[in-house]
Amino acid sequence: SSQDFCSNPRVPYGGRAVVPTSVSAFNKASAAMSVKPIREHTGKALLHKWLGEYSNGKHSYSNPGVLVTPEVLDKTSGATWDTILDANPWLKEQKLVAKPDQLIKRRGKAGLIAVNKTFSEAKDWVMERMCKEQ
Repeated sequence: SSQDFCSNPRVPYGGRAVVPTSVSAFNKASAAMSVKPIREHTGKALLHKWLGEYSNGKHSYSNPGVLVTPEVLDKTSGATWDTILDANPWLKEQKLVAKPDQLIKRRGKAGLIAVNKTFSEAKDWVMERMCKEQ
C-alpha cells in the first residue's frame, strides 16, 4: 500500500522521486498514481520547468546541469565533449560536481561524487568511470 511505502524511514521514497502536479492533485490521485523511478537530471529539469508556475512565482529552480551520455565515447555519434562545452559555456566558468545518474543509492559512500572540479577534471573523472563496473 502507499502508506507502507511512505512509512519506511530507511528508504525515503523507495529511491524514487515523485513529482506531483499539485498538492491537491497528489492527495486525490496518490492511491492510483504509479511510482516510477526517474533520473536526477530529469527531476531537476522538471523542477526548473514547472516550479515557478505551480508556486505562482514564489519559487524558482535555476541549478544548471548537463547529462553526459555514453555517446561521448563514440566518435561517430556527433556528441563530443566539445559539443557539450559549446552548448554550455558556463562549464568553464565555475567549479562543478560530477556524479553518475544511474539510480544508484549512496553514491557518496561509494566514492561516486566528485566535488569542486574544473571542467577538465570533471571530464577526466567521468571518463575514468563511464560504462565501467564500479
